[in-house]
This record gives sequence, structure tokens and C-alpha cells, in this order.
Amino acid sequence: MGEIYRESIVIKSHETDSNGRLSIPMLVRLLLYVSNRQTERLGNTCILQEKGLTWFILQHDLTIHQMPKVDDTITVETEALSYNKFFTYRRFKVFINDTVFVETVMKFALVDMIERKLVRIDPKFVNVYKAERLSTSQKMTKIKRLDVCSDSQEYSIRQTDIDMNQHVNNAVYLEWIWKSLPNIYHDKLPKHLAIIYENEVRSGKVQHYCQNEEKVTYHVIKAEDLNLARAVILWEYL
Repeated sequence: MGEIYRESIVIKSHETDSNGRLSIPMLVRLLLYVSNRQTERLGNTCILQEKGLTWFILQHDLTIHQMPKVDDTITVETEALSYNKFFTYRRFKVFINDTVFVETVMKFALVDMIERKLVRIDPKFVNVYKAERLSTSQKMTKIKRLDVCSDSQEYSIRQTDIDMNQHVNNAVYLEWIWKSLPNIYHDKLPKHLAIIYENEVRSGKVQHYCQNEEKVTYHVIKAEDLNLARAVILWEYL
């Protein structure tokens, strides 16, 4: 069992959507905020920075039971579950009192910031989290590649989209997806979302393509012919 960290957060109005629920992009921002807080508390941030390394998210799988609303006080719990030679897996849960609203697992890799490439994970970088060492990869959602897309939208990358890792913040990809959704989905609740980050981008324009299949939408974000991210969302009517 890994080291567990919890933090309470009050949902602000600017963090919600038109239905008063916490937005998916903001949810991801809050989860990453809490994981970063744990890393800082454990003193791991400075060690990685000295080595020119940082954690990149490769994928996350979100299961949504309910969405918190404005003024709700949520507790975000995170735990570094496991790691192997190249990947680590971190679990999150969002509670209100004893009720679980959201559960997710994120897959991370350790990246050399100069070379912009994955490096092997030295156990000393993860031992502080008490994560379990695995010989295989943890199973994550597989997302199909799109052949035919029913809709597309172009977005320009803004300076405010760039994070401390000098690329577009992971939550911004979800903002692009949500901005592109047809109106019919604004009255639905996402029950499961999986997104894979394939390549980073730091400037220019991106294209979002969407394929709708009633209760499932498939998404791909590209920069010219390069796939940046793929996502799948399972919806439920409110």
C-alpha cells in the first residue's frame, strides 16, 4: 500500500460548468494539484529538479459516480499505487463525507527535460511514496483510433495553455474536447473518461476531431498529421 495523502477543497463558482457541477478540466487540475502537494510534502520535487527530470502524464481513466457542485467541500485522496521500469500508477478518489464521487488512475512516466524523452525509473525516486514494484504494466483502457470523424474544430495554443513542463497542460486537452461537444451532451453526465497523451505540443494550432455514437464519443487531437491525444467518453443522461 502506497503513502496516502488527502486534502480538502471548496468548489468555487469559476470551477463549475453551466449546470453548476465541477467541470472535468478543472477536476483534473485539482487532482494534479493534490498529487503535486504530496510530492512537495515528501521533498521529492527538488530531487527531480536537480536531476533535470519531471513526471509526465501518459493516460488517465476517470470513473464518475456523481459530480461535486459549487460550494461543496470535497476531499481529494491520492496514493502512488505501483511502478515498473518506465511507468508509475497513481490512484485518486474524490469524497464528500464518506461518499465516493470520482475515482481515477493516472499513468505517469519520468522524463528528461532536456532530451524530452522517457528515462528508466530509479527506485529512489518512488520509494518515498511506498509504491509497490511491478514487473508488468497495469491494465488501462484501450482507445480505438478514429477512421471517420463527424466533426472537427481548430484551436490556437495560448501562452496560458503552457505549464511548468513547457508544454500544453493536460487539462487544456479536455477543455478543447468540451468546447467542441455538440449541445446534446451538455445535458448528459460523463460516467467514464479515458484519455491517452501521445505527443506533447508547445505552440501553433491543433485540430480536435470527434466521432459521436449516441452514448459514446471518441476524440482525437492533432497538430497537422501528428496525434497528440486520444480520448473516449461514456455518457449518461441526467
